[in-house]
Amino acid sequence: MHIPRPIDDNPIYAGLRDTESWLSDLYDGRLNGLVLYGPPGIGKTHLATDIAAKRGIGVCAPRPGTARGLLDVLFEHADAEVIMFDDFDSIWNDEAAINTLKIAIDSREPRILSHTVTSEKFSIPPFRITARILFLSNRNFDNPRQFKKSIWESGVLPIKNRCACIGVPFDPLSAYEYVGWLCTAGRMLDRIHFDYPLGEPMPTKSGDTVIAHQGNRRRLMSRIEKNEVLEHFARNAHRYPAISPRDLYRFAQQRIGKDRNLWERQIDRLLIGRHDLPERLHVYQIG
Repeated sequence: MHIPRPIDDNPIYAGLRDTESWLSDLYDGRLNGLVLYGPPGIGKTHLATDIAAKRGIGVCAPRPGTARGLLDVLFEHADAEVIMFDDFDSIWNDEAAINTLKIAIDSREPRILSHTVTSEKFSIPPFRITARILFLSNRNFDNPRQFKKSIWESGVLPIKNRCACIGVPFDPLSAYEYVGWLCTAGRMLDRIHFDYPLGEPMPTKSGDTVIAHQGNRRRLMSRIEKNEVLEHFARNAHRYPAISPRDLYRFAQQRIGKDRNLWERQIDRLLIGRHDLPERLHVYQIG
């Protein structure tokens, strides 16, 4: 059996804690731009929005989609507190969008953009950006192979020189340890619930049933259900590809009210694979 390291030694946990100080620097105005990168579903967006909410920082999160869309967003929100670009990795296939981002995220001032075309109707006059920019990416900014050579040289490297680029480390074993900690000490599974349709029978803790109404129609995962989820993933770690907290949360939601064997067969079809993990990981129990 694999014995987990203390959570403080877990690279993902430590990486996210280090990221908190960088996010604070951005929100407090000590940085113009921050690129936060790491594998999907590990908690980058949750951490960024949670810290902003606790500090009372206004964050807008538009989804521009194109180079011109990026410019329009920056023009519209030029004086916002923070603009967060999330799930926008398509930018790394568009040199025009990258050139815009290089200016928007630059540590130097002033940051001035414009767009001139034949038709004045579609031109954007020069404008100054005062908003801080947070860019969340699933790409690894330390790995040139994840980018085209031209994009790496003309886009990624200049951006790394213009702003803070901070990565959350990742490996499959650390991910499983971190997920286990989130589900137990982190109480992630405590937030999973199921809403019964109004008027339908709903089981109670005593095993009886009541008719669901507005005041009682929400059911949380039971302790047994939570432990079954954790036990399943610990027992089958070597068969699954690297799973993120987001993945486990999503599949655990399907556990409520379902037969365990049926649930295991359903998620196996979605997750099965192989990678280099121990045959069995530590089983976290929720008391």
